Amino acid sequence: MQVAAMKSLFGSPVCGNRSTQRSSKVKTDRAFKGTRQNVKMSRASTGSLLKRAAFGAGEPVVFTAIKTLNSDNIGVGQNIVFDHVEINQGNGYHPGHGLFIAPVSGIYMFTCTLLRQPSSSNLHAEIEHNGRLVARVHVSGGTMWDQGSQTVFIQVNAGEEVWVRNVDWVNQVWGAWYSSFSGYLLFPL
Repeated sequence: MQVAAMKSLFGSPVCGNRSTQRSSKVKTDRAFKGTRQNVKMSRASTGSLLKRAAFGAGEPVVFTAIKTLNSDNIGVGQNIVFDHVEINQGNGYHPGHGLFIAPVSGIYMFTCTLLRQPSSSNLHAEIEHNGRLVARVHVSGGTMWDQGSQTVFIQVNAGEEVWVRNVDWVNQVWGAWYSSFSGYLLFPL
């Protein structure tokens, strides 16, 4: 959220006058400068103004895709596809390919969680941004089920892609609603 926009809508974001006057026990009949007492807006109009200040005229961008189907033998370098789309505001996530294509330039948060069944090898996946490694997810091999996750904040331009891919070995990713990929536009640029 832009501080200048907030100041013009609501006054100073710091309410130092209010706490100073309370602590010194000075009584006055005037409203404290920079407090909500000077702003006569309904919650609905305030929420609408905040949304416009944060997103301009555009809509928010958010998606969550969940893996319902198990994927056996995911090849090295292959995208991991999350087949069930829970929400896709802004239509950036493409479930047929496991790709998020940014409809708006901005700072985004992405998170990925992967579950695998017991296996003799580790599962390594990557969150990729236009072919560039952003972060890795590690899921241990062994005799027990294991789950790994990663959360990142990155700047993405409109039309750029973000996805999750298998890094090494021919791996399996468990579906059954345990593995997911989500993203959210924090603010546009």
